[in-house]
Amino acid sequence: MLINLSDNICVSRYQDTHTEQWVCYEQLGKVASQKRQIWKKVTGFMTVGGMQVWLDERYPGSDMAGAFLKVSAC
Repeated sequence: MLINLSDNICVSRYQDTHTEQWVCYEQLGKVASQKRQIWKKVTGFMTVGGMQVWLDERYPGSDMAGAFLKVSAC
């Protein structure tokens, strides 16, 4: 399941009994005739800490890492 952090960024959680990892996706541009958004995978599997650092570096000045922390705590 994709979890939106913003209109253009979302993440997905993958977990098993021992690990929890996350993948980040960016929107691939919006076409008015399309009913569904198309997402492009922009990271591989990352830990919560790794994803937080990546979001801080990739989107400085935004609150993407903060939004991710709220989502990952659930």
